[in-house]
Amino acid sequence: MQNESIFTVRIPPNVQPGQPFVIEHLGGRFQVVAPAPPSPDGTMQVRLPTGAQGQAQQGQVNPQQMQMHQQQMQMQQQMQMQAQLQFFAQLQQAEQARVQQQMEAQQQQLRQLGPDWSAQKDESGKVYFFNARTGQAFWAE
Repeated sequence: MQNESIFTVRIPPNVQPGQPFVIEHLGGRFQVVAPAPPSPDGTMQVRLPTGAQGQAQQGQVNPQQMQMHQQQMQMQQQMQMQAQLQFFAQLQQAEQARVQQQMEAQQQQLRQLGPDWSAQKDESGKVYFFNARTGQAFWAE
Protein backbone atom coordinates (compact mmCIF):
# COMPACT_ATOMS: atom_id res chain seq x y z
CA MET A 1 0.00 0.00 0.00
CA GLN A 2 1.15 3.54 -0.66
CA ASN A 3 0.68 4.87 2.85
CA GLU A 4 2.47 1.97 4.51
CA SER A 5 6.12 1.16 5.06
CA ILE A 6 8.01 -1.84 6.33
CA PHE A 7 9.78 -1.33 9.64
CA THR A 8 12.17 -3.53 11.59
CA VAL A 9 11.18 -3.92 15.22
CA ARG A 10 12.95 -5.67 18.08
CA ILE A 11 10.94 -8.47 19.71
CA PRO A 12 10.87 -8.04 23.51
CA PRO A 13 12.96 -10.74 25.24
CA ASN A 14 10.01 -12.04 27.29
CA VAL A 15 7.82 -12.64 24.18
CA GLN A 16 7.67 -16.21 22.88
CA PRO A 17 7.07 -17.17 19.22
CA GLY A 18 3.39 -16.82 18.36
CA GLN A 19 2.68 -14.41 21.22
CA PRO A 20 1.29 -10.95 20.52
CA PHE A 21 3.00 -7.78 21.70
CA VAL A 22 2.31 -4.08 21.26
CA ILE A 23 4.49 -1.59 19.44
CA GLU A 24 4.08 2.16 19.36
CA HIS A 25 4.33 4.01 16.06
CA LEU A 26 3.40 7.61 15.24
CA GLY A 27 1.65 7.93 18.58
CA GLY A 28 -0.46 4.82 17.96
CA ARG A 29 -0.34 1.35 19.45
CA PHE A 30 -0.31 -1.67 17.16
CA GLN A 31 -0.50 -5.30 18.15
CA VAL A 32 1.78 -7.67 16.25
CA VAL A 33 2.55 -11.37 16.65
CA ALA A 34 6.10 -12.64 17.17
CA PRO A 35 7.14 -14.96 14.33
CA ALA A 36 7.52 -18.69 14.76
CA PRO A 37 10.25 -19.73 14.43
CA PRO A 38 11.93 -16.71 15.99
CA SER A 39 14.51 -14.77 14.02
CA PRO A 40 18.15 -15.26 15.08
CA ASP A 41 18.69 -11.53 15.67
CA GLY A 42 15.49 -11.01 17.71
CA THR A 43 13.88 -8.67 15.17
CA MET A 44 11.00 -8.89 12.74
CA GLN A 45 9.63 -6.90 9.81
CA VAL A 46 6.21 -5.28 10.17
CA ARG A 47 4.14 -3.23 7.75
CA LEU A 48 2.84 -0.09 9.44
CA PRO A 49 0.92 2.90 8.15
CA THR A 50 2.73 6.16 7.56
CA GLY A 51 1.59 9.77 7.95
CA ALA A 52 -2.10 10.63 8.35
CA GLN A 53 -3.23 7.07 7.68
CA GLY A 54 -1.16 5.92 10.65
CA GLN A 55 -2.80 8.48 12.89
CA ALA A 56 -6.28 7.37 11.78
CA GLN A 57 -5.62 3.64 12.26
CA GLN A 58 -3.83 3.80 15.58
CA GLY A 59 -4.77 1.08 18.02
CA GLN A 60 -6.71 -1.05 15.52
CA VAL A 61 -5.97 -4.77 15.56
CA ASN A 62 -6.08 -6.75 12.35
CA PRO A 63 -8.63 -9.62 12.75
CA GLN A 64 -6.58 -11.87 10.45
CA GLN A 65 -3.55 -11.33 12.65
CA MET A 66 -5.53 -12.28 15.73
CA GLN A 67 -6.91 -15.42 14.06
CA MET A 68 -3.41 -16.40 12.94
CA HIS A 69 -2.13 -15.74 16.44
CA GLN A 70 -4.81 -17.96 17.97
CA GLN A 71 -3.97 -20.77 15.55
CA GLN A 72 -0.27 -20.43 16.32
CA MET A 73 -0.96 -20.51 20.04
CA GLN A 74 -3.09 -23.66 19.67
CA MET A 75 -0.36 -25.37 17.66
CA GLN A 76 2.27 -24.32 20.19
CA GLN A 77 0.15 -25.66 23.07
CA GLN A 78 -0.38 -28.96 21.23
CA MET A 79 3.34 -29.29 20.58
CA GLN A 80 4.15 -28.52 24.23
CA MET A 81 1.60 -31.09 25.39
CA GLN A 82 3.04 -33.74 23.07
CA ALA A 83 6.56 -32.98 24.31
CA GLN A 84 5.40 -33.25 27.93
CA LEU A 85 3.65 -36.56 27.25
CA GLN A 86 6.79 -37.94 25.61
CA PHE A 87 8.93 -36.73 28.50
CA PHE A 88 6.68 -38.34 31.11
CA ALA A 89 6.51 -41.59 29.12
CA GLN A 90 10.32 -41.70 28.99
CA LEU A 91 10.51 -40.88 32.68
CA GLN A 92 8.07 -43.68 33.49
CA GLN A 93 10.04 -46.17 31.36
CA ALA A 94 13.29 -45.18 33.08
CA GLU A 95 11.70 -45.58 36.52
CA GLN A 96 10.27 -49.00 35.57
CA ALA A 97 13.69 -50.11 34.34
CA ARG A 98 15.33 -48.86 37.56
CA VAL A 99 12.81 -50.71 39.74
CA GLN A 100 13.23 -53.87 37.65
CA GLN A 101 17.01 -53.73 38.02
CA GLN A 102 16.70 -53.15 41.76
CA MET A 103 14.36 -56.13 42.14
CA GLU A 104 16.66 -58.36 40.10
CA ALA A 105 19.66 -57.32 42.22
CA GLN A 106 17.72 -58.04 45.42
CA GLN A 107 16.62 -61.46 44.13
CA GLN A 108 20.23 -62.29 43.20
CA GLN A 109 21.42 -61.20 46.65
CA LEU A 110 18.67 -63.28 48.30
CA ARG A 111 19.66 -66.40 46.29
CA GLN A 112 23.27 -65.99 47.46
CA LEU A 113 22.22 -65.75 51.12
CA GLY A 114 20.52 -69.13 51.25
CA PRO A 115 17.17 -70.72 52.15
CA ASP A 116 16.66 -69.21 55.63
CA TRP A 117 16.63 -65.65 54.28
CA SER A 118 13.66 -63.65 53.03
CA ALA A 119 13.19 -60.14 51.68
CA GLN A 120 10.94 -57.85 53.76
CA LYS A 121 9.81 -54.23 53.57
CA ASP A 122 9.61 -51.80 56.45
CA GLU A 123 6.81 -49.19 56.91
CA SER A 124 8.51 -46.78 54.53
CA GLY A 125 8.89 -49.39 51.78
CA LYS A 126 12.65 -49.93 52.16
CA VAL A 127 13.72 -53.54 51.55
CA TYR A 128 15.76 -55.50 54.05
CA PHE A 129 16.81 -59.15 54.30
CA PHE A 130 15.84 -61.22 57.33
CA ASN A 131 17.05 -64.62 58.50
CA ALA A 132 14.18 -66.34 60.32
CA ARG A 133 16.44 -68.91 61.96
CA THR A 134 19.10 -66.54 63.38
CA GLY A 135 17.15 -63.23 63.57
CA GLN A 136 19.87 -61.55 61.57
CA ALA A 137 18.82 -58.67 59.27
CA PHE A 138 20.42 -56.07 56.98
CA TRP A 139 19.29 -53.50 54.45
CA ALA A 140 19.21 -54.38 50.77
CA GLU A 141 21.55 -52.40 48.54
